[in-house]
Amino acid sequence: MAINTVYITMFSKKYMLQGFVLLNSLLRNRNVGEIWVLSLDVETYQTLSKAEIPSLNIVFIEDVDLLCQKFAQYRKFRSFGESIFSIKPFWIYFVLSRLDYQDILFYVDSDSMFFRELPTFNYEKSIILSPHYFSRETQ
Repeated sequence: MAINTVYITMFSKKYMLQGFVLLNSLLRNRNVGEIWVLSLDVETYQTLSKAEIPSLNIVFIEDVDLLCQKFAQYRKFRSFGESIFSIKPFWIYFVLSRLDYQDILFYVDSDSMFFRELPTFNYEKSIILSPHYFSRETQ
């Protein structure tokens, strides 16, 4: 059985332009099987739905009780951005629970872009981490 490479992200209307740049950069690659987007607001969900992007699975946060509850819980004492980061593990779990055991999942921040063909990874490890590069002022 072939390995399905799945890329997931999440964004709201505030990052919709960056999200579409990410989606377009992924769609240019033949090594991408599926793309999942967690839409954090109605406007993003509606816009993504109208775009009719192949291999795109759109999930509206309000349609998933656990994600909606966790987001609301975190919003009580965290900023919108911090709340998004806080629900990331729950979003990853949600998608993983719907994939076959041999599928490979990559979480990608919505403000990312791929400039060339994505490589075929050596899947000997179960987790691959990439470093975050920050300016010297924010380290």
